[in-house]
Amino acid sequence: MVRLLFSFARDFSKKITDSGPTSEAVGGSMALEWTNRGRPLSKSKGQALVEVTLIFPLLVILVGAAVDWGLGLFVSHVVQNGVREGARVAVTQYPTVNSANVKSLVNSVIPDTPLFSGFRSVTSVTCTTSGGLPSVTVQTNGTFNFIFLRLLGFTAMPISRSATMYYERESTCTVT
Repeated sequence: MVRLLFSFARDFSKKITDSGPTSEAVGGSMALEWTNRGRPLSKSKGQALVEVTLIFPLLVILVGAAVDWGLGLFVSHVVQNGVREGARVAVTQYPTVNSANVKSLVNSVIPDTPLFSGFRSVTSVTCTTSGGLPSVTVQTNGTFNFIFLRLLGFTAMPISRSATMYYERESTCTVT
Protein backbone atom coordinates (compact mmCIF):
# COMPACT_ATOMS: atom_id res chain seq x y z
CA MET A 1 0.00 0.00 0.00
CA VAL A 2 2.78 2.42 0.95
CA ARG A 3 4.71 1.45 -2.17
CA LEU A 4 1.64 2.27 -4.29
CA LEU A 5 1.34 5.71 -2.70
CA PHE A 6 5.01 6.51 -3.31
CA SER A 7 4.66 5.38 -6.91
CA PHE A 8 1.63 7.65 -7.37
CA ALA A 9 3.45 10.62 -5.78
CA ARG A 10 6.50 10.10 -8.02
CA ASP A 11 4.35 9.93 -11.18
CA PHE A 12 2.32 12.96 -10.10
CA SER A 13 5.41 15.10 -9.44
CA LYS A 14 6.84 14.07 -12.82
CA LYS A 15 3.62 15.23 -14.55
CA ILE A 16 3.79 18.57 -12.76
CA THR A 17 7.36 19.23 -13.82
CA ASP A 18 6.65 18.11 -17.40
CA SER A 19 3.78 20.55 -17.85
CA GLY A 20 4.87 23.27 -15.46
CA PRO A 21 5.88 26.82 -16.26
CA THR A 22 8.71 27.44 -18.64
CA SER A 23 10.60 30.66 -18.76
CA GLU A 24 11.69 32.65 -21.72
CA ALA A 25 13.69 35.82 -21.77
CA VAL A 26 11.54 38.56 -23.19
CA GLY A 27 12.92 42.07 -23.26
CA GLY A 28 15.33 41.44 -20.42
CA SER A 29 12.66 40.06 -18.04
CA MET A 30 11.49 36.58 -17.25
CA ALA A 31 7.94 35.73 -18.44
CA LEU A 32 6.18 32.53 -17.46
CA GLU A 33 4.08 30.71 -20.01
CA TRP A 34 2.11 27.66 -18.87
CA THR A 35 2.32 24.78 -21.26
CA ASN A 36 0.22 21.68 -21.70
CA ARG A 37 2.47 18.88 -22.92
CA GLY A 38 4.57 21.27 -24.87
CA ARG A 39 1.69 23.40 -26.30
CA PRO A 40 0.91 26.84 -24.96
CA LEU A 41 -2.50 27.18 -23.28
CA SER A 42 -3.21 30.56 -24.84
CA LYS A 43 -4.72 28.99 -27.98
CA SER A 44 -7.63 27.39 -26.04
CA LYS A 45 -8.15 30.25 -23.61
CA GLY A 46 -11.39 31.56 -25.21
CA GLN A 47 -13.01 28.16 -25.69
CA ALA A 48 -14.40 28.01 -22.16
CA LEU A 49 -15.76 31.55 -22.45
CA VAL A 50 -17.60 30.68 -25.67
CA GLU A 51 -19.05 27.52 -24.13
CA VAL A 52 -20.29 29.35 -21.05
CA THR A 53 -21.76 32.11 -23.22
CA LEU A 54 -23.72 29.54 -25.23
CA ILE A 55 -24.96 27.51 -22.26
CA PHE A 56 -25.75 30.32 -19.78
CA PRO A 57 -28.95 31.63 -21.46
CA LEU A 58 -30.36 28.10 -21.69
CA LEU A 59 -29.57 27.51 -18.03
CA VAL A 60 -31.25 30.78 -17.00
CA ILE A 61 -34.36 29.90 -19.02
CA LEU A 62 -34.59 26.44 -17.44
CA VAL A 63 -34.18 27.74 -13.90
CA GLY A 64 -36.63 30.61 -14.48
CA ALA A 65 -39.24 28.26 -15.96
CA ALA A 66 -38.88 25.87 -13.03
CA VAL A 67 -39.31 28.72 -10.53
CA ASP A 68 -42.40 30.04 -12.33
CA TRP A 69 -44.05 26.62 -12.52
CA GLY A 70 -43.20 26.02 -8.88
CA LEU A 71 -44.83 29.30 -7.88
CA GLY A 72 -47.91 28.44 -9.97
CA LEU A 73 -48.25 25.06 -8.26
CA PHE A 74 -47.75 26.70 -4.86
CA VAL A 75 -50.54 29.20 -5.58
CA SER A 76 -52.81 26.37 -6.73
CA HIS A 77 -52.09 24.41 -3.55
CA VAL A 78 -52.77 27.36 -1.22
CA VAL A 79 -56.02 28.21 -3.05
CA GLN A 80 -57.14 24.56 -2.79
CA ASN A 81 -56.52 24.64 0.95
CA GLY A 82 -58.56 27.84 1.21
CA VAL A 83 -61.63 26.44 -0.56
CA ARG A 84 -61.36 23.19 1.41
CA GLU A 85 -61.42 25.16 4.67
CA GLY A 86 -64.39 27.14 3.37
CA ALA A 87 -66.31 23.97 2.52
CA ARG A 88 -65.48 22.46 5.90
CA VAL A 89 -66.86 25.50 7.71
CA ALA A 90 -69.89 25.68 5.40
CA VAL A 91 -71.06 22.16 6.24
CA THR A 92 -70.87 22.88 9.97
CA GLN A 93 -73.24 25.87 9.78
CA TYR A 94 -76.88 25.29 10.73
CA PRO A 95 -79.71 25.94 9.72
CA THR A 96 -78.41 27.87 6.69
CA VAL A 97 -74.99 28.30 5.13
CA ASN A 98 -73.82 31.90 5.48
CA SER A 99 -71.85 32.58 2.28
CA ALA A 100 -70.35 35.82 3.67
CA ASN A 101 -68.73 33.90 6.53
CA VAL A 102 -67.43 31.22 4.15
CA LYS A 103 -66.02 33.79 1.73
CA SER A 104 -64.30 35.71 4.53
CA LEU A 105 -62.75 32.47 5.80
CA VAL A 106 -61.49 31.56 2.32
CA ASN A 107 -60.03 35.06 1.98
CA SER A 108 -58.34 34.76 5.38
CA VAL A 109 -56.67 31.48 4.36
CA ILE A 110 -55.47 32.85 1.00
CA PRO A 111 -52.68 35.37 1.73
CA ASP A 112 -53.24 39.03 0.90
CA THR A 113 -50.24 39.40 -1.40
CA PRO A 114 -49.95 40.28 -5.09
CA LEU A 115 -49.18 36.63 -5.89
CA PHE A 116 -52.72 35.64 -4.77
CA SER A 117 -54.60 38.84 -5.64
CA GLY A 118 -56.62 37.25 -8.46
CA PHE A 119 -58.17 34.65 -6.15
CA ARG A 120 -59.48 36.76 -3.29
CA SER A 121 -62.62 38.19 -4.92
CA VAL A 122 -64.10 35.34 -6.98
CA THR A 123 -65.48 32.81 -4.49
CA SER A 124 -68.85 31.12 -4.90
CA VAL A 125 -70.75 29.00 -2.39
CA THR A 126 -73.53 26.72 -3.71
CA CYS A 127 -75.74 24.00 -2.26
CA THR A 128 -76.91 21.16 -4.45
CA THR A 129 -78.90 18.01 -3.81
CA SER A 130 -77.94 14.96 -5.78
CA GLY A 131 -79.01 11.45 -4.89
CA GLY A 132 -80.96 12.69 -1.86
CA LEU A 133 -77.85 14.05 -0.12
CA PRO A 134 -77.24 17.80 -0.06
CA SER A 135 -73.70 19.02 -0.61
CA VAL A 136 -71.95 22.35 -0.33
CA THR A 137 -69.47 23.42 -3.00
CA VAL A 138 -67.03 26.27 -2.53
CA GLN A 139 -65.23 27.38 -5.68
CA THR A 140 -62.78 30.10 -6.59
CA ASN A 141 -61.24 31.02 -9.93
CA GLY A 142 -58.33 33.20 -10.85
CA THR A 143 -55.22 33.52 -12.93
CA PHE A 144 -51.61 33.19 -11.95
CA ASN A 145 -49.48 35.68 -13.88
CA PHE A 146 -46.10 34.30 -14.80
CA ILE A 147 -43.09 36.37 -13.92
CA PHE A 148 -40.22 34.92 -15.95
CA LEU A 149 -42.11 32.91 -18.56
CA ARG A 150 -43.80 36.12 -19.68
CA LEU A 151 -40.55 36.85 -21.54
CA LEU A 152 -41.12 33.67 -23.57
CA GLY A 153 -44.75 34.45 -24.41
CA PHE A 154 -46.54 32.61 -21.59
CA THR A 155 -48.55 35.27 -19.77
CA ALA A 156 -50.97 33.57 -17.38
CA MET A 157 -52.23 30.23 -16.12
CA PRO A 158 -55.94 30.01 -15.24
CA ILE A 159 -56.55 28.17 -11.98
CA SER A 160 -59.96 26.98 -10.79
CA ARG A 161 -60.24 25.14 -7.47
CA SER A 162 -63.31 23.76 -5.74
CA ALA A 163 -64.16 21.61 -2.74
CA THR A 164 -67.42 19.73 -2.21
CA MET A 165 -68.57 18.24 1.10
CA TYR A 166 -71.83 16.63 2.19
CA TYR A 167 -74.20 18.70 4.30
CA GLU A 168 -75.31 16.08 6.82
CA ARG A 169 -77.54 18.17 9.10
CA GLU A 170 -80.71 18.13 6.98
CA SER A 171 -81.97 16.85 3.68
CA THR A 172 -81.70 20.33 2.11
CA CYS A 173 -79.34 23.22 2.52
CA THR A 174 -79.76 26.89 1.72
CA VAL A 175 -77.18 29.59 1.19
CA THR A 176 -77.76 33.09 2.50
